[in-house]
Amino acid sequence: MNGENIINGLKELLDAYQSYSKSAGSDVIDLQSFSLWLFHQEAKKKESTETKTAHEQLHSSAIHGSIDDQISFILFNMQKLIKFYVKKTLEGTQLVSIDDIHFLLYLAQNESMKKSEIINSNITEMSSGIEVIKRLLKKELVEDFDDPNDKRSKRVKITAKGLAETKKLTEKFENAHKLITSGIEEEEKFNLLALLHKIHSFHINIYNNEKNSSLVELFGKYLNKN
Repeated sequence: MNGENIINGLKELLDAYQSYSKSAGSDVIDLQSFSLWLFHQEAKKKESTETKTAHEQLHSSAIHGSIDDQISFILFNMQKLIKFYVKKTLEGTQLVSIDDIHFLLYLAQNESMKKSEIINSNITEMSSGIEVIKRLLKKELVEDFDDPNDKRSKRVKITAKGLAETKKLTEKFENAHKLITSGIEEEEKFNLLALLHKIHSFHINIYNNEKNSSLVELFGKYLNKN
């Protein structure tokens, strides 16, 4: 390090200490407090730069509008991107969609489920869910049988073949999930997970209890109240 760089560095450090001293309202030198203050100042600069970059990316995108517009737009696009990774993960298997693997995973964790239960658990339209079950039945990955407690209902359970297919995909899906979240730090993942749990809990309640409500009714009941 040459002398000029040292002098410039000392000047920058002195300017920073003067700013700290002014904000603290004291000329008493407290190196520990100053170090913490300087650390937070640099962290805020970094955060400001990253936020600015993120905002620039958003404003250069096809959508402009409120923060709600932008969050919804990103979540919608993330759904498509996750399907992109899932499609690659399912290559060379007997499964064709993300619903196929989700149905098998639910059944692998339960002895059996009513058809309506597994469809609702997967947040799938009834007609689409029935098609998934038919596809899995045809490939002998699941089997169905009469519900002993409700003769009008059918229950579904995973077969040994279905379990083998699920186990074969476990590692690939774990790596795909890591890839999906690889753009953020570990601490950011925990923060994101907490937020996603919160928003999922809010909307799954609406999905489970308000299926017959109109959009206008949902607006009146929930908008700006969460």
